Amino acid sequence: MNTDIYINLDCGAELQITKIGDRFQVLEIVADSDGWRKQKARVIGRLHNTIIGAVNEVRNFALAQYEVLSLTEMESAINSTNQAIKDYFDQHNEYLANLQRA
Repeated sequence: MNTDIYINLDCGAELQITKIGDRFQVLEIVADSDGWRKQKARVIGRLHNTIIGAVNEVRNFALAQYEVLSLTEMESAINSTNQAIKDYFDQHNEYLANLQRA
């Protein structure tokens, strides 16, 4: 399963957020001199412990207003998904604790 996130910016840059082990890296996809058939990836920034860190790395580019809003929306979706997962496990742990008491 491919978990990479691709972001095409108005300035022409194509970025990729990819998972390397348990960390995240932002890459810029650049064309080789032969054209787009041979693409290369250039590392942008450093490895991040969270996907939010990688998304924030993208903010270092000169972004259009709608691109900033899209990144903010992406970050919000990631945070709400993480919170929903945390809530699920909190409820599950509480349920198991109640089973042990019974």
